[in-house]
Amino acid sequence: MPSDKFICPACNSRNEPAIALISPIPPNVITELATCPDCGAHIPAHIAFRWKGMGAKKASEEWLRYQRKTKSGSPLLETKEGTDGSL
Repeated sequence: MPSDKFICPACNSRNEPAIALISPIPPNVITELATCPDCGAHIPAHIAFRWKGMGAKKASEEWLRYQRKTKSGSPLLETKEGTDGSL
């Protein structure tokens, strides 16, 4: 079902994501993740739903920064290739 607020920054899907509440791992403060139903990306909710009036372009930039951070050694949701992507 399409969402008015959600836009996946990875694939531009507007289909309603699954939401997961997580305990933050210091120094990370992310407490909600949206999982895109089309591409399976795990996106911090503040990016996925563009909180505080964030535009789509800014959300895309934030997503790229988040991706670089998680790939460079941050413990938050690092995934290994070949996994099913579940939380």
